[in-house]
Amino acid sequence: MKFNLPTPCPVSDIDTTLRVGNVYACKGGGKTRFWIVVGLTDRTVNLIGINGDGAVTSTANYGSHVFDFKYTGFGRELLGHCDGLDALDFDITWVDRP
Repeated sequence: MKFNLPTPCPVSDIDTTLRVGNVYACKGGGKTRFWIVVGLTDRTVNLIGINGDGAVTSTANYGSHVFDFKYTGFGRELLGHCDGLDALDFDITWVDRP
């Protein structure tokens, strides 16, 4: 799995609500450069980390308050959105056990 990273350009009228597909900068060092929201509840955000080439490098979970500027005073800045991520639908094949 890989995410394509186009050259950033200004976009007007983007929905800044915390939602699946949002892209945020990773604040730490290491291989991960961006976080992409892949799941969330009212309290928890599930993320996939990608590097500058769009390759998956890590996963993480944070409290949703980490992304809310109003709550923390220093919430994460929304960098972009990965459209269609919330519509992905995968089939699981179970392993037969004797």
